[in-house]
Amino acid sequence: MHSQCLKCEYVRTESDDKSYPEWKCPKCEAVYSKLNAPTIRKNSKRISKNKKSIITNIKENKLNYLVVFAIGFFAGREQIKYEIRNVMSSTLEKVSSTLTRVSNNLNNPENNNLNVLPDEQPQQAVILPVKFISKGFRAFNLDDGDQAIEFKIAITNTFTKDIRSVKGELLVTNLLNDHIKTLIITIDDPINSNSSLVWEGTMKYNQFRTSDKRLRAIETKNCKVSFAVTKVLFSDGTTNVM
Repeated sequence: MHSQCLKCEYVRTESDDKSYPEWKCPKCEAVYSKLNAPTIRKNSKRISKNKKSIITNIKENKLNYLVVFAIGFFAGREQIKYEIRNVMSSTLEKVSSTLTRVSNNLNNPENNNLNVLPDEQPQQAVILPVKFISKGFRAFNLDDGDQAIEFKIAITNTFTKDIRSVKGELLVTNLLNDHIKTLIITIDDPINSNSSLVWEGTMKYNQFRTSDKRLRAIETKNCKVSFAVTKVLFSDGTTNVM
């Protein structure tokens, strides 16, 4: 295929190839390379402009995406904050309403529904006289089971009425009133007024508990005991809660 001059549009022939060089137009003698260079540069500039345009569009789109994402993100956070505020506000209103209702009930004697029976009115603490008669240690055996501290006490009913059942705290101290052990015991044997009852009890022994080891070690002659009544049922059916 023969070259066409971009300046005069002359098309070379085979005879021209013999008389004129390939790089020169036979008619206007223009140099082909000089005529094609501007076109190439224009095309290059056009391609470069297209690339810049594409890159600019991509950057603008990325920016738009980031803006949309940011708006959605913060809008979502604001929605969450709004919902949290609503929940907290509702909860605080309920708590405030409940506290107000409770306060009104407490301040109004007519709404005071304390279920304390007439025969269970709280009384001042009563200490019944008690003393150790004996105390011993039982080792583990197949018949009785685990290790235990066995003790026998004498308790006196100083109430004006006969006791049917009594519950309280048996406090054991040394002679200097240093605490050794407190036992919660319930005596279901009747005790007449101004009379004494000998009661036997067993406490499971824990070799790793300091108070158990101290109770086992101390001799009865070196310790003091007292019995603080927490609840008592009298033979007439009345009850006192201490």
